[in-house]
Amino acid sequence: NGAFHSWAEYRDRENGAAAACPASIETDKLLLVPHVDEGNYWNTFTGIVNCSSTPLPLTFIAAGNEVTVNEHTPPEGGYHDRFIRLMDESLLQGGWGIFEGNATSLAGAEIFYRVDKLHQAAALRLSGKTACTFYFPHIDITGFWWTGISLINPGNESATVKLTAFDTNGYTIPDTGTCAGTTTFSLPGQTRRVDLVENFFDKPLNPKAAWIRVESNQPLTGLEIFGSRAGFQEDLSTGLEAVSEPSVFMVFPWATDGENGKWCGLALLNPDKTNPADDITVSILTADGTTVGLAALHLAPLQKHVVLVRDIFGGTVPPGGTYLKVLSDVPLVGFELNGDDNHQWLMGLNGM
Repeated sequence: NGAFHSWAEYRDRENGAAAACPASIETDKLLLVPHVDEGNYWNTFTGIVNCSSTPLPLTFIAAGNEVTVNEHTPPEGGYHDRFIRLMDESLLQGGWGIFEGNATSLAGAEIFYRVDKLHQAAALRLSGKTACTFYFPHIDITGFWWTGISLINPGNESATVKLTAFDTNGYTIPDTGTCAGTTTFSLPGQTRRVDLVENFFDKPLNPKAAWIRVESNQPLTGLEIFGSRAGFQEDLSTGLEAVSEPSVFMVFPWATDGENGKWCGLALLNPDKTNPADDITVSILTADGTTVGLAALHLAPLQKHVVLVRDIFGGTVPPGGTYLKVLSDVPLVGFELNGDDNHQWLMGLNGM
């Protein structure tokens, strides 16, 4: 009779790669798979479950090609394997696909990871949701980091898409003679565009860009992946789903920061163009739900705040604190990053 928030963590026992994915809280008839890479360097796995009490047919569609996964997927059964076992690699070159059932009862996730020396991985919760406005809350192209984004137009009509970049203070990145902050382009129906974020712009993206708003005249979906550049201990990467529904309440499952060689950071974004978030409360709780620390924050319209968990509470995580709750008077976008001091692994989760 209560509300639960859950997530799963993946760790490779051999090379230390790590990824995290929130649990599904809704079921869909269609599940959009925003990233499929079965090339020389990546493997992509998926897990799809029939959450109904009756069998249903399950199909996978990619680049106009349809395969039957199971004509009679049993209750609580599904598909758990690599995409390459569903269809030939040549048919997966579009880089995305759709799982389809005949009832609103599908839930699923995907995980993709490097198979070479780089210990990189990311996991995403799958859904059928699309939106005409959504947000990529983390953009970093400075020095150590690269950021890539993927936009998918699953419909039949071509979309006119506008990307607007903002700095952490909420100011629109201006278009100048040498740098860009906005771009508009067409995305044909049934296609995906994926690239480093700076390559979406006609001129170099200003390195002050901290987040991006996506606006489209057709519903889209998307994801972002960010990691460390070659030569900078390139074992870091993680992925986040694009966020279309800001929330006044979020839960973040990690709070270990500054202990046992681990760090944990929290980012909060106020995507509202006019209303400040004057009343934001960050609570840290023990495993049994006891609050052991409180902090107040303020975010101006379009402002983003990034902070280590320890610094929210004066430089030290309160004893026993294991997870965070955020309550705000204005809907926010938030995500959390969890990594190690030796830069060997990184996991990210949007607020749940």
